[in-house]
Amino acid sequence: MEFNTSIFNFGKGSRWDIDIRGRRMAIECSPGAVKALEARNTPLFVVIEIAMACFAKKSVTFTESGQGDETIDVTEKLAISVQTVAPNFCKTDANGSASTATPTMKEFIPKWLRIDYRSGEWRGDCGFR
Repeated sequence: MEFNTSIFNFGKGSRWDIDIRGRRMAIECSPGAVKALEARNTPLFVVIEIAMACFAKKSVTFTESGQGDETIDVTEKLAISVQTVAPNFCKTDANGSASTATPTMKEFIPKWLRIDYRSGEWRGDCGFR
């Protein structure tokens, strides 16, 4: 697997392989992320959003509460969900935000997710190769 290592500080972290909707995803946490997860009292929820419209857009966000009905517990301190949406059309409004999206195309699952914690901030990236 190829990862964009320029935004992550990885040494000996942790890795899990999970199954989402019949597809395998590798999850890697940096040593800093592992340490920050261990210090938490509640789980960290990672939301991966894949938006397919005129162009593909991906985002990884971190929240304190679960979203969606397909949240997967990776460990007792880490849970993820993958949300794939396809806007009704490729138009954006004056603010540049996408049109109303409806959940669809559930077969688009990233092959990998990387999580780092640096300078008090969670960082994440995912990819399909």
